[in-house]
Amino acid sequence: MGFFRFHRSIKILPGIKINLNKKSTSLTIGRRGMHTTINKNGVRNTVGIPGSGMSYTSYKKFGKKNIVGETIPYTPVCPNCGHKMRKAWANCPTCHYSLLSLYHPTVDNSCLSQSNTSDASLGQKIGGTLILLFIVVILYRLLFG
Repeated sequence: MGFFRFHRSIKILPGIKINLNKKSTSLTIGRRGMHTTINKNGVRNTVGIPGSGMSYTSYKKFGKKNIVGETIPYTPVCPNCGHKMRKAWANCPTCHYSLLSLYHPTVDNSCLSQSNTSDASLGQKIGGTLILLFIVVILYRLLFG
């Protein structure tokens, strides 16, 4: 059985492209030899010599901060419901128990509800799309406005 892949690049202006994939969207600014790609996870800068196959890429992730101001610690199993985690969560995705209270006693489970956690993930998705759209509109107005 094979894998389904999807990739599409749409040229907005010279040097500006929107890249669409099966799971994400990104904005690329620059041209051959030097460009910057921005997506919901971070910024990738690439510098290279066209035609040589040599390039250098740096990647900077956007910092995910929790309400305490530190990175979210990884908890393998929820102590409340026994759900096995595959990544770091602030709250258990099954029972919404605050996993931060295990590491920071000042965090209260009563102040975190199911609606807060689902709204945060939806807000991150919408926020990333709006940032890309905002950048494209600003660049369009600077060049053609």
